[in-house]
Amino acid sequence: PEVMYDPDFSIADALSGLYYDLTRSMAPPTLAALKLTTSPSHLLLGTDWPFGGPWTPRVGIPPVLEALEPGERQLVEFDNAVALFPGLGRRG
Repeated sequence: PEVMYDPDFSIADALSGLYYDLTRSMAPPTLAALKLTTSPSHLLLGTDWPFGGPWTPRVGIPPVLEALEPGERQLVEFDNAVALFPGLGRRG
């Protein structure tokens, strides 16, 4: 097949549009790299506890979240998921 070339394509733009799960990214350098790659609105926290194995946080707040500003933390812990999956926000 013919390879299409788009001179306006940017890998950085493509990466910034993806969503990233912080559950297994518990190191501060990883969070710092993600914050350079995308905005806090593209960071999520989802766990598979208790089925996620030994690397899944079991209790408390993952230490990586302590490095976030309070508004960013609200996005990561709740708001971003609800924006992607509005049904999660319904209570009832």
